[in-house]
Amino acid sequence: MYSSEKLMQSMIRRIKNGEAEVSLMPLHRHTPRCVSMPVYGPYDAPSAVVLATAREVAQTRLNKIQQGFVEIDMDLLFGREH
Repeated sequence: MYSSEKLMQSMIRRIKNGEAEVSLMPLHRHTPRCVSMPVYGPYDAPSAVVLATAREVAQTRLNKIQQGFVEIDMDLLFGREH
């Protein structure tokens, strides 16, 4: 089972390793165990810019989790059987 912190660390690692997908629509309804993270900016921004922004967003969320301000609802994200 993931903790909020481990989940965000995993997202950051996947972005850094080029394992994240860029899409105009959330993909979490199309793939099991997929976590979509909204990244706001111009719709025509190059993927590299979107991924850099996603990394910043994920790092900011990780910092908030580590400070105790945010916790990810795993039941909402993955369902009760996660």
